[in-house]
Amino acid sequence: EHPRKSEILWLYIKDDKENKLVSSICLAPLEWQIEDTTLPVCEMEFVGTLKQYRGKGFIKILNKLYENILDQNGYILSVIRGIPYFYRTLGYEYVSSLDERITIPVSKIPNKKYKNINIRKANSNDIPFIESKYTQFHKNFYIFNRFDPECFKFKYLKDQFNSEVRSTYIFDEAGVTNNYFSFGMSYDNQNYEIISPDLSKREMITLLQFIKTRGNYNENDIISLSISEHSPLFSYIRSLGGKPVSTYGWQVKIPNLEIFFYLIKK
Repeated sequence: EHPRKSEILWLYIKDDKENKLVSSICLAPLEWQIEDTTLPVCEMEFVGTLKQYRGKGFIKILNKLYENILDQNGYILSVIRGIPYFYRTLGYEYVSSLDERITIPVSKIPNKKYKNINIRKANSNDIPFIESKYTQFHKNFYIFNRFDPECFKFKYLKDQFNSEVRSTYIFDEAGVTNNYFSFGMSYDNQNYEIISPDLSKREMITLLQFIKTRGNYNENDIISLSISEHSPLFSYIRSLGGKPVSTYGWQVKIPNLEIFFYLIKK
């Protein structure tokens, strides 16, 4: 069960005659950090209308209710992931790429083995270490998502991974815990998604070899990965001959600029 289940709101329109939901929007709470200021942020998710009910303005009706909740609950930012500029009709503006992908031929992955580096599944006992590494890495950015141990365990500490949840692994070297990465699938299940702090070159090579083995790739294959373009891993793969691809993006709506600037200034 999601740790913040009680704060997640589902807005929908129902066809009573057919007894089915035909249009929906979900409001999910987030906490973004801008330097030392924590901002109450929410994400609009699961936006959609059944095909036969489109063209009736249902999403605009639900969006009005969504905006009323923003005001009542004090959210100063709303974000949505989607096709760049598509959600301008709901007041969002494209701000940055999100689904940053890069491809690399398997033949370009270095073969050097580092016998002292071991990759193992993370467990609950690793949470303090992961939080420390996460916070240390994200302090390099002006805006980042605040680490929530319970939410991390819910989404990133799963035995099996898919496009919704992740498995997290630990780099141990000579018995010492040094780093971590989270492993899942992209939203369209087309490639592996990797989330990690700064990795050493030795760790990046070991990780790429891990992916090669896990995916059972051969030397003629091309691997497609979802990785933040701001990470050393993205830059390293690019240096090996990787080719970047970007298709998705964060879009942001600020419902009240006066409140937003007041909180930032404070």
